[in-house]
Amino acid sequence: MATTRRLVTVRHGETDWNLARRIQGQMDVPLNETGRLQALALTNTLAGFTPTLIVSSDSQRAVVTAIPFATQHKTPIHLSPGLREIYVGTWEGLHIAEAERQHPEEYARWHSGEDFPRGGGETRAQTARRVADALLEAVRRDDAGDTVFAFSHGVALRVGLDLLAAEGFIALEEPAPHFGNTQWMAVDLLKD
Repeated sequence: MATTRRLVTVRHGETDWNLARRIQGQMDVPLNETGRLQALALTNTLAGFTPTLIVSSDSQRAVVTAIPFATQHKTPIHLSPGLREIYVGTWEGLHIAEAERQHPEEYARWHSGEDFPRGGGETRAQTARRVADALLEAVRRDDAGDTVFAFSHGVALRVGLDLLAAEGFIALEEPAPHFGNTQWMAVDLLKD
């Protein structure tokens, strides 16, 4: 009988930029004290799972979120640049109000829901493909086992999971949520 493979995705803990509504994108922003405490609390929240593989975006906010859980389970963290947050070019580092002032046309397009490369960065569709491919690569590893944990970012996880659902790799009853800090979701793979 085949073993069901499970993918557990986790968004990183809180940063000061999250609180300030500053656009992080792929900038390497550290966790704040609350984020570090959230990372520690995950070890209890996720106590019912035993990871067979842990992958993480190479951003420090994702890696530092993964460390307490990985340490508790004596499981190494494999870094995956494919799990990085969406790249938003010149918008990175801006407060959302600054983005609106400095890039009014782009802001209006983004606010209307249009998918385009903000600030010369990536589209959501490009990010979705990159993240979905990184998640599939992780679950297809020879040593992946049956429970793969992936620590990543809000937009990256949402669009990556939605693409995996659209392609029939996972089932979602509704679109993936906007992941809050340290919010997680477990899904079973229908195929790999």
